Amino acid sequence: MSGWWFELSATGHHRSGVDGTAVNRLAALVRFPYIAAMSRAPLGHEMALVTSKATEAAQRALRLIGIDKLLSCIVGLDSTTSHKPNPEPVLHALAQLRRNPVDAIFVGDSPHDIAAGNAAGVFTVAALWGPFTRQTLEAAHPSRLIDDIRDLPPLIEDLTTAIPAGPHP
Repeated sequence: MSGWWFELSATGHHRSGVDGTAVNRLAALVRFPYIAAMSRAPLGHEMALVTSKATEAAQRALRLIGIDKLLSCIVGLDSTTSHKPNPEPVLHALAQLRRNPVDAIFVGDSPHDIAAGNAAGVFTVAALWGPFTRQTLEAAHPSRLIDDIRDLPPLIEDLTTAIPAGPHP
């Protein structure tokens, strides 16, 4: 098995069993090769999920696809009072991880993701395998654009050597 990634839809409705419980509003499980290898805490760094979906729905989806243990924290729609493109959810995730914005990389596939990350002061990476065009994502001014998930580990390695990550002082 190559691995799984997911998309949760705010408008979609799908039922799927998780330990006998129905998962609602899970629109799709989209299979991407190489995600399992890449998702094993890239290069030893902690990972968080900042999503516009409810935290509980995101947790169930992550459990369903078997990557819930890879994340140190999940910041859902119900975790903060403001939402993307506001930086509050990104800053909340950073606080949970006890990291400074300069120590973080925020990968997103929407202009709202990039705007939230930029406003939070993190290095933003636009994922071109999502629903938005290159032109739309470029207009959001990400720090970098990547075409393929396999481009992320080398980027993280390059950035890590330039800016070593560490907890807040």
